[in-house]
Amino acid sequence: MASKKTLVLASLLMMGISGNVLAARTVAAGTASGTNALAVGNGSTASAGYTSAVGYGSVASGLRSIAIGQKATASKSSMIAIGFSAGDHNLAMGNEAVTLDVTGDNSTSTSVNLAKQGLAITGSNGITTAASNQGVTVSLDTDAINNMISNNATVQDNTDNIAKNADNIAKNADNIATNTANIATNASLEADVETLKAQVAALLAR
Repeated sequence: MASKKTLVLASLLMMGISGNVLAARTVAAGTASGTNALAVGNGSTASAGYTSAVGYGSVASGLRSIAIGQKATASKSSMIAIGFSAGDHNLAMGNEAVTLDVTGDNSTSTSVNLAKQGLAITGSNGITTAASNQGVTVSLDTDAINNMISNNATVQDNTDNIAKNADNIAKNADNIATNTANIATNASLEADVETLKAQVAALLAR
């Protein structure tokens, strides 16, 4: 039993009664048969290269896979399983770059490498942005709001003035009609005056 707890090959290390190392550069308290593998936990198995199995009965059999938790199983390459009886999930490698494509309302687009870059949301034309607590708040600038209020007041004033002008135009139309009637009346009176003048002249001539 003592021989199982000694270093038996270069870079091989096993721990515990059930420890079993079968490949170079492996550590086991379970069974590690893959190169650069780690198996920790009774009945744990890391059978492929660069794998880690941690927990009772955990199994990492896919290349570069990780299984953490009781009876967790990572059987596919570059997959991870975490939790009781968990199965495979995608494992993002440390050097994997994730690119986010962004398109604006005007159909312009850009891309952001999330491994190296951040996405900035900026405001313009009276819009401001502020980021906090993993969120972004988009607001109208105070000056823009005040300008809108002022413009609305001006528009209302103009609307009132237009209504007043419409009333004045209607009144002027009525006055023009009255003046036209008065002019016609005056013309008739002038004709009557001329008639009277002619009659007076005729009487004087007798």
